[in-house]
Amino acid sequence: MRKQPNQPCLQDHERLVDRISSLPDHVLAKILSLVPLEDAGRTSILSPRWRYIWTSVTNFDFFFADDKVGGLERFATMVDHVLAKCNSMNVDSFSLFCPEIKDLSRVNDWVSSGVRLKPKSLVLKTGSGILDDYGLVCLPPYPKCTITYCSMVALELESCFDIEIPDSIVSFPCLKTLTFTGWFPYHCHVMDKLTSSCPVLEKLHLEGFLEPNADLMFDISIPTLKAMHLEFFTDESGLHEHYIIIDAPKLEDLYIDDHTEACYYGRNLDSLISVHVDVDYEGSLVGDANFERLKRLLMLFASVSKAKRLTLSAASCSSLKSAMGCRPFPTFPSLVDLDFESPHPYDLTLLAHFLQNSPNLERLSLHKVFTRDVEEQSIWNPLKDLLDCLKLNLKQVEFPCFRGRKDEFELVEYFLGNAEALEMVLVTTSPDPFEDEMAEKIEAFDRASQACEVYVGYI
Repeated sequence: MRKQPNQPCLQDHERLVDRISSLPDHVLAKILSLVPLEDAGRTSILSPRWRYIWTSVTNFDFFFADDKVGGLERFATMVDHVLAKCNSMNVDSFSLFCPEIKDLSRVNDWVSSGVRLKPKSLVLKTGSGILDDYGLVCLPPYPKCTITYCSMVALELESCFDIEIPDSIVSFPCLKTLTFTGWFPYHCHVMDKLTSSCPVLEKLHLEGFLEPNADLMFDISIPTLKAMHLEFFTDESGLHEHYIIIDAPKLEDLYIDDHTEACYYGRNLDSLISVHVDVDYEGSLVGDANFERLKRLLMLFASVSKAKRLTLSAASCSSLKSAMGCRPFPTFPSLVDLDFESPHPYDLTLLAHFLQNSPNLERLSLHKVFTRDVEEQSIWNPLKDLLDCLKLNLKQVEFPCFRGRKDEFELVEYFLGNAEALEMVLVTTSPDPFEDEMAEKIEAFDRASQACEVYVGYI
């Protein structure tokens, strides 16, 4: 029998060494900062030494998710206890999420305690947001948030607050991320002060309800901004005096979800890479009002025409389709990636325009929006002349939510038969799997690119 090598024998006292407890208190507190607060608090029963270590954690994440009877009161008691006991220095983050407010003064105390800790990241969300359960604007009083320090790196106010910024706070020299939710014009003053006093701001998320009868002007001129998310809504259709100016020479990512028909004007947007647009300018206006609506729509798309990636919602495509007779219609010379939602009634003549005016397009995703069972076929007139993007650059075409309609097969056949640089066509069905004869039909189509692979499957 082969003799096992001698193993070093550990002494009893070596086996019983508690290496974690031998760490300094500040290191233990840092470790506890990585686990949920309630779990960190439970370590207080381990030994007398551990009793108060949890009170020095550097991350405070209060997230209410208990829908049981009495859950809100248990959550409030826990928050009160933690904030009363904590003695943390150099706090990294303070997050408060409480979807229901029954005691406004209590919430105000929590917010004040969080601000006093001077966290690098301050994230606050209370109530249901801008709208109540009936879809109406939540009116004041709002929870109060008085910002008394200027060293924060991230400030995220994901519901309406009454914000106070003392005159002693001239700027926020470290703030790189700002999320602001507001009811405008009520919050205009504080929003203007925040956006104009952040010299290194890189990420802005602005969401709000716009009063239809108020004259509103948002001037977002931030030279350091790299990513921006704008989400606006109102409760009255039609054209209003709402204007949004964007001047951000370093902006790379822009997301716009706006159904207020606001007037956008962009300048110095030469660095745009990715743009998502979900807007609805398809009002029932006539005459001069309709001309102004179309003018606003085209100004918006002219502002983002240098983007490399563009995602268009069905509402955006439908609005653009209504403006196709207007000039100048935007072109997209730098566009390489297009996600296109085809709206009901599935008129794809707008897609033909993008193919004609996006000579560098490499990837195209055609997503159909089916809102009901309808039999209408898409209006699709294949282009007679091969376009530059089809000859030279288009490498990938995707057909998500393919249903096997006649017009869908025609689109697949068109791209396979004309896109000479095509490398991949991806056809997927949802919610029903592909039938074998559907896949065989696609596989049998002629291909202009012999290197093209066709993937047919089910998601």
